[in-house]
Amino acid sequence: MKKFLLQTIAALAALMAIFILSACGAKDETPALADATAPPEGTAAPDAEATPAAYGTNASALVTATAAYSYADGDKTRLYAAVEYQNDGDCPIAVSNVKLTIAAAGASETAEFVPELSDYIVLLPGETGYIARWLGETTIPAGETITLDASLTAEKRDERGARITVDNLYIADNYPSVTTLSGRLTCQEGRACAANMIFAGFYDKSGRFMGAWYFSKNALFEGGDSKNFVVDMNDFPIAKLSEKAADVRGIGFGFDF
Repeated sequence: MKKFLLQTIAALAALMAIFILSACGAKDETPALADATAPPEGTAAPDAEATPAAYGTNASALVTATAAYSYADGDKTRLYAAVEYQNDGDCPIAVSNVKLTIAAAGASETAEFVPELSDYIVLLPGETGYIARWLGETTIPAGETITLDASLTAEKRDERGARITVDNLYIADNYPSVTTLSGRLTCQEGRACAANMIFAGFYDKSGRFMGAWYFSKNALFEGGDSKNFVVDMNDFPIAKLSEKAADVRGIGFGFDF
């Protein structure tokens, strides 16, 4: 009996060893399953994000149009100049220096300056901006035809500030001789700004650039805010602007000091 039990246990142990070896062999022969979460070859993982195109290093400002006027101011004659320019480089820019050469009636004048708050007036590639400058008294007679040559120095800047859309622009010539510009400003980004600079360019019915104006609206903007404005255009050199300007284009920059 004891011998029978020993034989039975030995047989069972041998049978279990066979099952174990069979299972191991089956595991070795079965190909590994592909990871169900892995994307097919040649495709991006589901959570992979496209890398945004990086800006380059070519800071360039192309002068696309100019306008200049000599105009009477009481018993004096003053000079005004405006420039339309475009960021034709591949990175955000600020204009760090402007040089103007004015010629008329046999006279020539030059002016060189840094635009107001220029570090905050950052144009993205392809955007159009404006520069306006009142240059003070001049010997050029009022109303004389003026040739203006402008040279701009552009420097690369970080994209900064809140973009402000300028629309619903309307020019009105009010009694006795004050021209007003009204419209709407909308902060397009999800960020607040406590200061801003707004620029408007004026064009006649043929699309010719006539001049530019700039101003600041004293208001705190939250992201998505819209605010209306009316601004007096004192000392703008074109009388009856509403009759002469067929188009007004604006661009705004919001920032914090």
